[in-house]
Amino acid sequence: MKKLLIAAAILMVAGCGGTRIELNNGSGADIETLTVTIGENSETFHNIAVDETFTTGLPLGDSDHPVKIEWETAGETWTMEYALVENAQEASRISILFAPDQVNINYSF
Repeated sequence: MKKLLIAAAILMVAGCGGTRIELNNGSGADIETLTVTIGENSETFHNIAVDETFTTGLPLGDSDHPVKIEWETAGETWTMEYALVENAQEASRISILFAPDQVNINYSF
């Protein structure tokens, strides 16, 4: 019985991992500094290579906060802000390809 309860607890914790957000540098240049902000939470990354994919552990929360990506490369600063779909927190993964003139967002449910 005790082993069954421990196994159930492990499965519950693993299942509550939340949404994984993957970002891909489609800017065409290496990025010196990049900050991702969701609601009031932010995370900063450094030295992102062209086409590099990286993951942020920022929580999405229960409401539809805007997602903001700010990056600096070759002395220029770029900013993109957009809204995720209403049920984004239900996705197992969100993939975001970003560039100065476009953003491509894919959801895996």
